Amino acid sequence: MKRSLHTWDTSSSPFTSVIGTNHVPSSAELDQLKDLLVEPQHELKRLQSEICRLQSLLDALLSEKNGVETYIEAHRTLMSPIRRIPSETLGEIFMHCLPSDTHPFAVRDLKQAPLHITTICRHWRCVAIDTPILWSSLHRRGGFSRTTGVNLWLERSATLPISVSLHGSSRSNENLPSDFTDGVAETTYRQLPAFKNMMSFMQLLQRFNNRIICLHLCLSPEDFRMLHSFLQPSTSFPALISLRLDNYGHPFLGHPDMIPGQLLRLHKLFLELFEVSRMPALQNLEFSQGSAWPDAENSTHGWPIDMSISQYMPLSFLYSIVMQHQLLQSLRIGLDFTSEDIALPMATLTNLTSLSLHLQTEPSHGQDLTQMYNRMSAVFSLMNSPSLKSLSVRFGDTIMSPTTQSPFHGMSLNNLETLGLHFPLTPGALTDCLLSVPNITSLYFADFGNWGDHRCTNSILQDTHLSRLGLPADNPSSLCPKLRRIRMVDYAPLASRSPADFESWSSIALADFLEARVRSKALDSFDLFSYRPLRSFLEPQLGRLVQLKVEWGLKLHLHEAHRPSRSVDDLPTTGLLHAAYSNSVHSLHRDTDTII
Repeated sequence: MKRSLHTWDTSSSPFTSVIGTNHVPSSAELDQLKDLLVEPQHELKRLQSEICRLQSLLDALLSEKNGVETYIEAHRTLMSPIRRIPSETLGEIFMHCLPSDTHPFAVRDLKQAPLHITTICRHWRCVAIDTPILWSSLHRRGGFSRTTGVNLWLERSATLPISVSLHGSSRSNENLPSDFTDGVAETTYRQLPAFKNMMSFMQLLQRFNNRIICLHLCLSPEDFRMLHSFLQPSTSFPALISLRLDNYGHPFLGHPDMIPGQLLRLHKLFLELFEVSRMPALQNLEFSQGSAWPDAENSTHGWPIDMSISQYMPLSFLYSIVMQHQLLQSLRIGLDFTSEDIALPMATLTNLTSLSLHLQTEPSHGQDLTQMYNRMSAVFSLMNSPSLKSLSVRFGDTIMSPTTQSPFHGMSLNNLETLGLHFPLTPGALTDCLLSVPNITSLYFADFGNWGDHRCTNSILQDTHLSRLGLPADNPSSLCPKLRRIRMVDYAPLASRSPADFESWSSIALADFLEARVRSKALDSFDLFSYRPLRSFLEPQLGRLVQLKVEWGLKLHLHEAHRPSRSVDDLPTTGLLHAAYSNSVHSLHRDTDTII
């Protein structure tokens, strides 16, 4: 007889009182328990059998369901709109997956375009391989093996102009003498597999020389020498527009460990290897720290209109450039301001529109900071650039006492549109700088704090600056009335040892300034990266600031920055070279909390 469910409730058992206790049943109770469990054990077997039957039925239904779903999906895929996209259009879409301007070179990485695209499906792979622009740039880091794959990559670019970046050394993992000019070391080096790999890369450069428009080389001195010996004197790069050279972690030109003979041989090598006559279309030339520099005085060929030299050079070198190259339009250069005073002539660059200076200013041998600032002002007063639109000045890493006056006195900056200030100033000197550039539309400013008695007492930017920046254009006390874009990095709180005594601009002054400019439609964007606890600092004004962003359309970005980490990356992108002294603060984004 089939029992109801409540029959198996332990509360109706004759042993309810002892279930769950330490009771020891007697012999009679054991016999009674055995008789009691006969029927429930049969019922358990029946239920298990029924479950197995139903489970088999469910498995069959699930299997049939999966088969129907697979059938539907297989046919529905044929209806996908992406299948009707022409291959040419699909190739255009793939092109937008390529690296941005920040990393203009594609890398050999299956997680990034274009290689990642080739792993999706057979059709996409065929379209990607047949789209030459996807293969028109390549960055290669580390050792120089697998040249066959690199050759295939560049072949897929068909006849398009190509960009190539090489970062590494053929002997970085070899234990060879540091003096690469030694005959024994040279013979040993040429017997290594690394030498043959590098030679294959040199052959690639020569094979594609007519189509290379952008070339970035970060190599060891040995590899540059090999390139020099491999390339024929007649080899040229007729399409080359941009060239950047860097040293791969070895003593190079100007290194104190180099003997004069090595220095002269290397200098001669670079003058021959990168003689501008080989590159008639060259427009951008960059020499980074530790690499060779061009021979400005003895070059007899046309020079590029855009130059970047990040190695600190003497002032005389700057003037040799500007005196020899009157057509220069853009110049980024590192200058050593610690040298002795020299007599310099007035330099006129009629076509110069962009100038970026990175100054080595650490005083040595008892040099006075005031003397150094005076020298800097004197140099600026000797530069006549009537077409100058963009000016950026930054100092080396050494924290210095601020200058008390603008270094731009005597320099006409009425036509300047973009100004970058990345060096210590007093609040008064900042005012002088802003007064000298009445027509700027963009300001990039780093506040290092106002230093005195070896401590930072206040920020450079004060409420008075914000107040005057917010005044209408017709007010004679206004500063930079045409200013539309501001980017500021607030380093001052990092330097202050006593936050309680630290004087700074206030949140209400910032909000008043932004509101005044926005309501008069005189400001487009404001970016702030600050090392102070920004959220709590701005808390009283956050509502106003959000309103300016949401209701008035101000491109407002406020970031609370942290001390940057110094991790070492070992990625396919390692070694990608960026433009020297860029105003970009993209590196800060990795270590910030966005407030607005």
